[in-house]
Parts: sequence; C-alpha cells; structure tokens
Amino acid sequence: MKRSLLFFVSLLMTVCLFSACAQVAPTEHLHEFGEWIVTKQPTCTETGEHERFCSCGEKQTQTLSAKGHQFCDWQTIKEATCTEPGEQVRQCSCGEKQTQVISVKGHVFTEWVFIEEASCTGDGQKTHTCSICGLKEDVAIPSLGHQWVDATCTEPRHCINCRLTEGEELGHVGNPGEKCSRCGDIIDIKVVLPDLPLETRSYDDNKIRIDSIDYTIHDGLIWFEVGLTKIYQSEGIFSNNEIWFEIRYLDNKGVVLVSHFHEVRGLDVGDSTITRWNIYIDSDLHIKPGTTEITLQIRDRK
Repeated sequence: MKRSLLFFVSLLMTVCLFSACAQVAPTEHLHEFGEWIVTKQPTCTETGEHERFCSCGEKQTQTLSAKGHQFCDWQTIKEATCTEPGEQVRQCSCGEKQTQVISVKGHVFTEWVFIEEASCTGDGQKTHTCSICGLKEDVAIPSLGHQWVDATCTEPRHCINCRLTEGEELGHVGNPGEKCSRCGDIIDIKVVLPDLPLETRSYDDNKIRIDSIDYTIHDGLIWFEVGLTKIYQSEGIFSNNEIWFEIRYLDNKGVVLVSHFHEVRGLDVGDSTITRWNIYIDSDLHIKPGTTEITLQIRDRK
C-alpha cells in the first residue's frame, strides 16, 4: 500500500513537470524594422548607403545609386568663325565640366563677279566675297585660246571667239547661178549698182539720165538692161541717132574686168526734148571663178 502510493505521487509529479515546461516554451521572433537612415549620401559619381534597425538589434543596409551629373544648358565661350572652330561648355552642380567643339562655319561666298573676261590671248579675272567674314578672293581665268574654223567658200579661216582671220576665203567652185561643187550652195554674185537716177553725157554732149538698171546672171555671164532718157540741149533731130556712154565692171578687189564705150544706134528720137528707151546691153562678161562682187560704173564718154 505504501509502495503504491509512492508510485502514484511520482507519476503525478512527472506529468506536472512536463505540463509546466510546455507552457513556458519561447515563440518565434518577427523583426520589425524602423525607418531607413542615410549613413552615406550618394554623389554624381559614387554610391551612398542607408540602414534600419529592429528592436532586437538586427540591422539592414542598402546601397543608394549614384545620382549622375545634372548639367545645365550649353554656353558658348568661343564663337566659331569661317576658318576656326568654336567652343561651348556646360557644368554640373558638383563642379564637373564638359566642353564641346563647335565646327567651323566655312566661307559663304557671293556669286562670281567678272572683273575682266578672258580672251583668246589674255587671262581674265573674277572675284567673290564671303558674306560672313568679308574675305575677298580674286581668281584668274585662263585665256581661252583660239578656236579655229577652217576656211569656207565665203569665209576665211577664223577664230569663233575673237573673229581673227587667217588667209582668204576659198571661193566657190563653178559658175554663178549654179551649185558650188565644194559647198553645194547656189553661187551668187553681189552686184553693186550706181545710185539712180544718174546723169551722164553722150558723145554729142547731150545729157543722158539713167532711170533703171536690171541684170541677169546665167552660165557665168551677166547681162544688163538699162532704162535711160536722152535729154536734148536744144530742140532738133540728131542725124546719127546714136548714144555713147562708158560702162565699166570691177570685181570685189577693184580690178577692172571690162571697160568700153557702149553705143546705142538707130533710135528714133523724134523732135521731142525727152525720149525714153529701154536698152538691152549684151556685155558678154564672163565672170571669173571666185568672184563674189561686181560693181557697175556708168561714166561720160571722154
């Protein structure tokens, strides 16, 4: 009996002991951190740091990123010119500076002004001015040199720039009124006639007035038709009924081709003081190849 009682007491004490231990066992701790406290301020180029604490003494730290530079606007400290670069600068609040080159502007020239045109044998000159800096540039223009064109039937060898000529024209090949075998043009002759009306005198010292002159060129020959009026010095009939006057033909070089007295016979002058005739002068003048001009002269019979 006594032994059973002792066992029961021991068992009861063991149960009480375990029950007490279960009631005082510690619970798990949860950190409660306070506000972040900056311990190192970040700069433009370096990181910073802040930390916070729990009531239990636990500490947390974090890195703060660098701010990076905050530059102000660019300021020009040296203007660029036409030939030299400029410079501009900007600065951060930390004192850091950045510089930058401004490219040269380069000249802006006006249009060329020609002071003297170049010729075949002489240089010319032109100038222009920079509208920014006023620089003036004068530039020589090389001489052009002659640009020759070969001689033709009607023109000598010549420069198309200055019209300088060398030698003489070749002249047409063939007869007037026909095609030139060299250039294919119809061969024409300039005929220079005297100013009309023209007064001259016949062999008998009577006046002759030339009123009109026409001409025909064919197969290398030239003919003239002359309209004239014989003016008597006094009334009456001349027995011989003749008019004599001189005809001269000159080429373009002034050389006399034909010079002879022309006779008009068998004219019925009647008794009038003024009588009008149209006469056909068969000169049989053969035009020499290469002739470009013929001058007709009518003169008194000397």
